Amino acid sequence: MATPVRFWLDPVCPWCWVTSLWIREVAPQRDLEITWEPISLLIKNQTTEDSPWYGAVKWSFGLLRVLESARAKDGNGAVGDLYLEYGRRIHHDGVREWDVREALEAIGLDTAHAAAYDDESWDAEVLRRHEEGLALVGNDVGTPIISVHNADGAEVGI
Repeated sequence: MATPVRFWLDPVCPWCWVTSLWIREVAPQRDLEITWEPISLLIKNQTTEDSPWYGAVKWSFGLLRVLESARAKDGNGAVGDLYLEYGRRIHHDGVREWDVREALEAIGLDTAHAAAYDDESWDAEVLRRHEEGLALVGNDVGTPIISVHNADGAEVGI
């Protein structure tokens, strides 16, 4: 039986990216079933418009909306695949902004998900999932957050 693991990510976070590559490598060897979850550095760090990071984390918030649109229609696997494509572009290729339709098209998802980028109706779901991660570890934490169930069956986060 697979071990459920939840992995909270922000697409622009290099630590999330590196750790996600590690957990993808380990998952088949340890029979892990990963659920990809959003955490927004825009929200978590209360990033203001005068911050040098504002543009990047604001852009990334739109990418999180698109991930939730993909989850709603295509499931968690689509979230993982799309995040992998995001990360390839951002962290491997070093491209900081691109049309999200290109990433969707590259992995064979419906480009209609791109409309979620500017659609605030996805914010409640992004924030709900974001808060679930922080509830496990508190606000004094970096990213990513990873959760597993302990011997007593309680979900714990690191």
